[in-house]
Amino acid sequence: MKMNKKIITTAAALSLAALILQPAQIVSAASAIPLTTLSDTTISPLADDIKWVYYTADDGKTYKRLYNYSTGEWIGEWIYVSG
Repeated sequence: MKMNKKIITTAAALSLAALILQPAQIVSAASAIPLTTLSDTTISPLADDIKWVYYTADDGKTYKRLYNYSTGEWIGEWIYVSG
């Protein structure tokens, strides 16, 4: 009985060791998806393109104002910067 228990314990330990020490499986990468040309599709950004526009007056004073290039509209008033 002791010999039978020792054989089962040894077999279980060897099976567990073999399971743990198995090499990692190699997974191949998926093939690249070909890009299609969408000639009739327009891509539009989700956010407006807003930037500062600077203006220097004839007297040397510099002003800035926000401009929305997406809608073509001014935002706010002219702000004095320096001069």
